[in-house]
Amino acid sequence: ALSLKDNGFKVLMSEGNPYIGQDLDFEVKWFYAYLSEPLKQFLTQLDKEEKEGFSEDAGLIITPQQLADRTAWWENFAKKYPETIVGRPSLENWKSYLGTMMVGMDNSPVIEPGSSQKLSQYYRDAYTRIINNYPATQSAKLISPYFNLLQSKQVEKAKSLLKGYEAKKIIY
Repeated sequence: ALSLKDNGFKVLMSEGNPYIGQDLDFEVKWFYAYLSEPLKQFLTQLDKEEKEGFSEDAGLIITPQQLADRTAWWENFAKKYPETIVGRPSLENWKSYLGTMMVGMDNSPVIEPGSSQKLSQYYRDAYTRIINNYPATQSAKLISPYFNLLQSKQVEKAKSLLKGYEAKKIIY
């Protein structure tokens, strides 16, 4: 009998619930020789991110550096290959990561709970990395004014800025 792995699937778990998902290593083994370079890069990045994880129980499990690096990677990739089959999904991934960087998650909030509007060190580190390491990106340009508002504890203005980004469909 063939196993799930033999057929390109594996058992994954999220929030304590197992489910069957795609095994990207299977695609590498059987199909990479037939794929375009952009598709290879896309799948390689997805495979890397899947192995590193992202969140669990509505909280981030990756480092601030990984969050910043992934956000910049998806932005740059989407800009490089907009007209390919992976162009739109890459743009969606970028917006999702950018949104996470700016909005946070329930168990990884941007503002520390009960902290009188203090920016979480996690996001401070992520913002600093993206601004310093990827200054030419749209991500850095969008995060910079938000970061400045949060550092000066102008949380309401920061929230207003986010609403503007959401209205323009820059983030979700």
